[in-house]
Amino acid sequence: MLKPDAAKPKAALLFGSFNPLHEGHLAILRYLAEHRLADELRLVVSPQSPFKQGQGLLDNAHERLDAARAAVAQTGLPVIVSDVEFDLPEPRYTIDTLRHLQRTEPDKEFVLVMGGDNITALDSWHLADELLRDFEIWVYPRPGTDAQPYVDAFNARPCVKGVKYFKDAPQNNISSTEIRARKVLTYDVIIIGGGITGVGVARDCALRGLKAVLVERDDLTVGASGRNHGLLHSGARYAMGDPESARECIAENRILKQIAPHCIDACDGLFVTLPEDDLGYQQRFIDACLAAGIDAAAIDPAEARRIEPSVNPDLVGAVLVPDASVDPFRLVFANALDAAARGAEILSYHEVRGLRRDGRRVTGIDVWDVRGKQEKHLEAPVIVNAAGTWAGQVAAMAGARITMYPDKGTLLVFGTRINQLVLNRCRPSSDADILVPSDVTTILGTTSQRLEPKEIPGARPTPEEVDLLLAEGSKLAPALLQTRILRAYSGIRPLIALDGAEEGGRHISRSFVLFDHESRDDVPGLVTIAGGKMMTYRLMAERTVDLICRKLGREVVCTTAEVPLPEAIARPERFGGRVICECENVREDEIRYAIDQLGARTLLDLRRRTRVGMGSCQGQLCALRAAQMLPEPDVRGFINERWKGIYPVAWGEAMREAQLAQWMYKEQNL
Repeated sequence: MLKPDAAKPKAALLFGSFNPLHEGHLAILRYLAEHRLADELRLVVSPQSPFKQGQGLLDNAHERLDAARAAVAQTGLPVIVSDVEFDLPEPRYTIDTLRHLQRTEPDKEFVLVMGGDNITALDSWHLADELLRDFEIWVYPRPGTDAQPYVDAFNARPCVKGVKYFKDAPQNNISSTEIRARKVLTYDVIIIGGGITGVGVARDCALRGLKAVLVERDDLTVGASGRNHGLLHSGARYAMGDPESARECIAENRILKQIAPHCIDACDGLFVTLPEDDLGYQQRFIDACLAAGIDAAAIDPAEARRIEPSVNPDLVGAVLVPDASVDPFRLVFANALDAAARGAEILSYHEVRGLRRDGRRVTGIDVWDVRGKQEKHLEAPVIVNAAGTWAGQVAAMAGARITMYPDKGTLLVFGTRINQLVLNRCRPSSDADILVPSDVTTILGTTSQRLEPKEIPGARPTPEEVDLLLAEGSKLAPALLQTRILRAYSGIRPLIALDGAEEGGRHISRSFVLFDHESRDDVPGLVTIAGGKMMTYRLMAERTVDLICRKLGREVVCTTAEVPLPEAIARPERFGGRVICECENVREDEIRYAIDQLGARTLLDLRRRTRVGMGSCQGQLCALRAAQMLPEPDVRGFINERWKGIYPVAWGEAMREAQLAQWMYKEQNL
């Protein structure tokens, strides 16, 4: 196939997930071969970002690589199926692979082959200029897309190497996504729910070699996992009334500090006794902590004031415990990214529409791809219900019964870090008795209000809850009254009351339950993991996957307590580019990373991955800058969501800023 006038042999590269490799791909390869357009053809099977919706990576990349080799071998085409990308750290799969090939094979010229639909979207890719300058691009037709104007526009730019459009090439009328949508997709395990429990189960499954898929109807962390105070419990809070939960907490506290230090601020905590509290409670509290294996030691009030200047100076007692704060978003995405890297599939924005049944047995689920606008059918011998607050509704779809007790907790976010240590009231659990340092802010919580399921969608903070939190919280740290409140928010605790306990939320155990519905409800194929807390997610996942392995006849030990978590949401110092969000020091490169590697498409997606909009301006100054970089720049929706948290605290400076933002966005007609 060597062209006599070529200065260098040309290698044409066709990239994709190729799951499966279908006739449309092979038709393009045949066209390139028959017309002797290149000296070498390469099919580059890329892992791609596991969070990019519509990609549907159903097998891990090496399995897809083997399948592609087998498919190409049957055609007799002189095609190399390449796995070069697997050696690249954090690959931006196309440009990094091309650069790698340039360096390792300088005697060849590499050409990128892409469909007409991709060339029309190329300008939105942040590496477009670099790609057009350094590499030739060949374009083949795609139905419903006129690529010619885009090809002409790109070729008119200065310093473009060249874009060629092969109009007579066969149109690739079908995509891998469409092929997959036509059939039932099979797995070992299907996990319903994209909170910390669900992603923890997905990661554990992947580490044990199980083929797992996780489906979440919204984005990851939208439920309780992203709406809590970010406390890494020592277990001390539960030592008096729930010693089992206390023991679970301290064990997981120690494990998480080892495997996820980048998600944790190991700041320690103080349980303080104020003059109005029972000082006798302190010693009983210490005894209970020690019995649960929690290091707890009384310190002199003067020493407490020295190590934590923000604490109420009138305190009469203090106990030092190994509490810490944890970034829930970092922790969830670290688990999800690691699960995907190890072969699990993460399908956010996929809503469960129904369960697939064979008699009493649950065999799979029917889901609606919200962004791809298509139905998918997934089957597995084990379905894990990790839907949190909605676990009861999922179980009911299978004819099983779980009684959930949704419990609303409201919290306040303050604009500065008031305290260096976690502050707790040393008394039985009550409202506003914990103050958690969270990066450069402070979170005060929480309240407790039992809800009916129908009340959950409209659950919002109220001005009355704000007043209560301020009145009680300022007793822990008086500086709260002089500190600006950024916002209020509410989370829903997915509690389960066992043994007929139907008291208020504070009296329900914070331990978790694992239901095997085959033995409990005569519903084979369904398992529910519910209750618990964010910090015991790893243990919950371990127990769940132990049960899954027994059902599948696998004997594989859990390693999640030893295998470190990756740094999914990177620290700001790793990134350059212009500053997009001054409050949280989010730079341009971090946003590009969130889009390319973590699947951010909207401002709300971006907030959960980078903290854009979570600082003192609450997105009012950075939303427009960030939106310009996103595929779906829904500024109005983002600002409205921010306003929901500002409304209950809208007085003084917060009200003036809200009025300014309203004027600005009205002027922009947004």
